[in-house]
Amino acid sequence: MDSLKRSMARDEKRFGREYDLDIFNIVAVSDFNFGAMENKGLNIFNDKLVFAQPATATDADYENIERVIAHEYFHNWTGNRITCRDWFQLCLKEGLTVYRDQEFTSDERSRAVKRISDVVTLRSAQFPEDGGPLAHPARPDHYREINNFYTPTVYEKGAEIVRMLATLLGEAGFRRGMDLYFERHDGEATTIEAFLAVFAEANGVDLEQFKTRYLQAGTPRLTVTDSYDAASQTYTLKLSQETLPTPGQPTKQELVLPIKFGLIGPNGSPMGWSAVSGGEVQDDMIVLRDASAEITFSGVANKPVPSLLREFSAPVNLDTDLTQDDRLFSAQHDSDPYGRWQALQDVATALAVDAATGKARSDAAVDGLSRAMADTLAQQEPRRCLQGAGFEPAGRSVDRADHRQGYRPRTHSRGP
Repeated sequence: MDSLKRSMARDEKRFGREYDLDIFNIVAVSDFNFGAMENKGLNIFNDKLVFAQPATATDADYENIERVIAHEYFHNWTGNRITCRDWFQLCLKEGLTVYRDQEFTSDERSRAVKRISDVVTLRSAQFPEDGGPLAHPARPDHYREINNFYTPTVYEKGAEIVRMLATLLGEAGFRRGMDLYFERHDGEATTIEAFLAVFAEANGVDLEQFKTRYLQAGTPRLTVTDSYDAASQTYTLKLSQETLPTPGQPTKQELVLPIKFGLIGPNGSPMGWSAVSGGEVQDDMIVLRDASAEITFSGVANKPVPSLLREFSAPVNLDTDLTQDDRLFSAQHDSDPYGRWQALQDVATALAVDAATGKARSDAAVDGLSRAMADTLAQQEPRRCLQGAGFEPAGRSVDRADHRQGYRPRTHSRGP
């Protein structure tokens, strides 16, 4: 109930969507084979996603209940009020609603932890599918059995496509598009083309190339190399993208890649630049639309370490020429939590591979990794106090698991 109330409040605040019936039913079924189902006004759940006892439920159990309750409620607008014209549009409701539940969890909990968790899921489930014999676009063009449509590509990659759209348009631009989508298509069974059309119209942009994301299978490989000219104080990034052939799609088109980035100076602080040339740069984001680009930043006093793909702003495999020292530096100084985590993963993985292959251990690298981990653990992410939603005011002693999950302390009585 706590999860449902917060979901309703969040949808009103974030997307302007109120619930449209006088009653909302949540049904828990022990033998329900699926996780949940968004029937209008009567959401059905496997009981594991409704019931939890504080004595036995883990933090993950509580978070899954919160997330799935929110996901099915959000389907009221993105799935029920506006639904799919045909099965081929499944990503229209599922990818969009996964994005909406991801944002809900990010707002209610830790945005950094949630993003890292979603990236881990994407890489472990969707990337292998995209690179294997079952690779298919987020909007497939054929099927043999409809249950085969319920894949990580339709759900998780579908959510990443919506996230890229939000990144490209910005928060205000994305909200304008969503408002027009709800206004124009409420009560309709519609398509992905119609979904993209409202964002293009609301923001005055061309999304024809972006649509390829829904139609093309495969995970792009983004390659980035850098160079620095001290004499002219210019820093250059060379970027290229490639998507390998997948079953039924031997030829691939270039995709729109929003690449959020930053430059880290020798003292660990962010670096700016006076001018940029050779590519499309919007504040802290490079937009790569072609097979390659060479972007030069002027007025860069010292050679920086680049922080690339911040917030994992595009679902790609990233190759760079960063050294182990560069990655250790990023692990200690990157202001982007995802970038910091990724640098730690890269350094630790390289050390593990060296150990497994019998290479001599680098004590300096191990010490550097230890220091980077200690610095990361020492940083405190601001904690929200969500009074009125089952959270207690700051400073009051509560049970750790109950506080994190948004429930009252055990000393408080709970109704059925």
